Amino acid sequence: MRLHPFLTAVRRQLVLDDRQGAARVTHAVVTTLGDRIDAATARAVARPRPMELRVWLARADSGQSFGPREFRLRVARRAGTRPADAEYHAMVVLELLAD
Repeated sequence: MRLHPFLTAVRRQLVLDDRQGAARVTHAVVTTLGDRIDAATARAVARPRPMELRVWLARADSGQSFGPREFRLRVARRAGTRPADAEYHAMVVLELLAD
């Protein structure tokens, strides 16, 4: 999988104006996911993903314990969005990662 098609899918699903917005949101979600899961799980999630996503997961401060509210707040802060938008953004990015 390459990053460009992934970001295009994110942009289309979220109806964002450009790929830079999709990259910002994706980075926020993937980094926050990397913060939340342990390093071994991050490596397993990263394995079939584009190089940039693998790097974002690997550089995260893995294994932290926090709930959905904090996840949403972290994504919002990193992406520069409102928490309500961040929740939807996270849902879309995580669904695309699962595909």
